[in-house]
Amino acid sequence: VKAGIAFGGAYAAIGGAKEAISTTDDLAKATISLHKNLGLTVKSASEWAAVAKTRNVDVKALNMSFGTLSKNILASHDATSKQADLFKQLGVAQRDLKSGDFNRVLAQTADGLKAMGPGADRTAISMKLFGRGWQTIVPLLRDGSKAMNAQLALADKYGVTFKGKTVKSLEDLIQAQRESKFATMGLLCFHESMSNL
Repeated sequence: VKAGIAFGGAYAAIGGAKEAISTTDDLAKATISLHKNLGLTVKSASEWAAVAKTRNVDVKALNMSFGTLSKNILASHDATSKQADLFKQLGVAQRDLKSGDFNRVLAQTADGLKAMGPGADRTAISMKLFGRGWQTIVPLLRDGSKAMNAQLALADKYGVTFKGKTVKSLEDLIQAQRESKFATMGLLCFHESMSNL
C-alpha cells in the first residue's frame, strides 16, 4: 500500500513537472519565433508570448498578425499608400511609421483603435492592418496602449519573461526541455510497468 501511495505521489509530481516543462518550452519557442520574425527584443518577445499563452491566443496567429502589420507599416512609408491612410485614421504619425520601432507603432495603433470605439470602421481597419488573424490580436489591443502595456508588464512581474536571455540560451533551454521530456516519459513507463506487477 505504501509503495502504491508513493508511486501515486510520484506520478502526480511527474504530471506537474511535465506541464511546467511544456509551458516553458512553448514560451521559449514562441519567444524565439517573435524575436526572429519581428526583430523584437527577447524580453519584449517573451512578454508577448506570455500574454498570448494566458489569453489563449495561438502564437502562430499572433506572428501572422504582427507580420501583416509589419508589412503594412513598410508599405505606409509611401505617404500616398492605402496603408498610410489607415494609420493616419488611427493617428499614427508618418515619422513613427518610418522609425522602425514596431512597439511604438503597435502602441499608437492600439490607442487609435480604442479611440475609434466599436463598430464597422474599427473592424474594417483591423482586418486590413492585421490580416486574417485580426480577431486574434485586436482583443489584446482594443483597450489602448495603457491596457496593452499592463498585460505585458504582468508577464514581467510574475517572471514569465526571458529578460537577460539570449536566443542561444533559449535554444539551449528548449534542448534541455526535450531531454526532460524523455526523462519524464521514462519515469511514466517505469510507473506503468511497476503498477502492472
